[in-house]
Amino acid sequence: MSKHQEVLDYLESMPIGRKVSVRSVANFLGISEGTAYRAIKEAQVRGWVETRPRSGTVRVSTKDEGLTPLTYGEIVEVTQAKVLAGADGLDKEFSAFSIGAMSRQNVVTHLKDGGLVIVGDRTSVQELALHHDCAVLVTGGFSVAEKILDLANSLSIPILSSSEDTYQVASQISQAVSQRRMKSHILTVADSYTPIDEFGCLTTHHLVRDFLALVQKKQASTFPIVDQSGFFQGLVSLQEVGGQASFVHLGKLLHSGTLQMTPYTSLAVAQRKMIEQGMVILPVVDEENRLLGVLRREDLIQDLAQEKRDLSATFAEQLRPYLEKKDTSHQLRVAPSLLDEQGNLAAGVLVEIGLQLAKSELALAGSGFYLTSASVRVFQSIEVEEVLQVEGTLLYQSRTSRVFQVLFKEKEQAVAQITIEITVQ
Repeated sequence: MSKHQEVLDYLESMPIGRKVSVRSVANFLGISEGTAYRAIKEAQVRGWVETRPRSGTVRVSTKDEGLTPLTYGEIVEVTQAKVLAGADGLDKEFSAFSIGAMSRQNVVTHLKDGGLVIVGDRTSVQELALHHDCAVLVTGGFSVAEKILDLANSLSIPILSSSEDTYQVASQISQAVSQRRMKSHILTVADSYTPIDEFGCLTTHHLVRDFLALVQKKQASTFPIVDQSGFFQGLVSLQEVGGQASFVHLGKLLHSGTLQMTPYTSLAVAQRKMIEQGMVILPVVDEENRLLGVLRREDLIQDLAQEKRDLSATFAEQLRPYLEKKDTSHQLRVAPSLLDEQGNLAAGVLVEIGLQLAKSELALAGSGFYLTSASVRVFQSIEVEEVLQVEGTLLYQSRTSRVFQVLFKEKEQAVAQITIEITVQ
């Protein structure tokens, strides 16, 4: 059996909820951290483990559609609820929620293990939910009977309380689930980086001649440098070794201030940083700054270009049905969701339309680019369902930047204007 498969078997056998770290897996199985990380990454793709912002990487049960589950603790944060009992169960995964506004007999058919029941001051429904391994969120600020709290503590199932009404709480949870689903589709550095034992690296004690030998072997011009424990120290390129004697230690030639990425950084952020720094590779490190691999510019661009994941829940995709091409201009149908509380087109909507028009009219679809600055001017409020004329104009162009202006008109009268500057790769 290969070491890679050994790690996968170990991860699959771990209890649900157990934390996973590259170092602990490597130490337990007596393997390299690079091998452990690659296996953990594959386990993440298979849905066995996932990375959560506050608790790190944990073993999870397999979910349909690759949906990353919330925990009851995260439900507390989303709804700003109070924990009345069952705090030991806050790390448990939340599967689905139901509203206990029906009769006790009908509620039973909607209960799901690991779920959440949103209910008012109905003690019988609260007790029923606990006996079906469901947490309870009591809305309206109602008090909860001591017997329910004692039962929740004995079962380690959370009882939460919110002063908000049922509709408000349900909306907050639904939005959190939707955002989590969208986030699970976003490409990260972990999807594209090259493991260090495949790309190659050197230590601070290696010499210039060792670097030149690796350049010839790997056909690359820049390599990461680590210390004897594998902690990232910096980069060295052919530019730094040029003119140096063959016996000079690489530790004296390190490129200072090198930007680093973690596996959980989005590829879009990595692309922007790579463009800003003019780098051909970005070192990828773990939470302790141990080198895991490198992100190469050609792999990053290729993966972003070939991405075919469903991002229909993103802001950009939600906006596109309202923006229609008409001959040499565009039309925008003003839906209620596009307005701010004052009845103006929301600033975020204006910026996104500016980016979409610039991408289309300036033929930037195949290029790496990002927004550098935006200037928004709103002249007057508009009516819902009004159709606006949208006209884009290129104001300035250089090798690396574009300045693009978009004017929004209602019956030939300007109602808003956005001017954006874009940096192009």
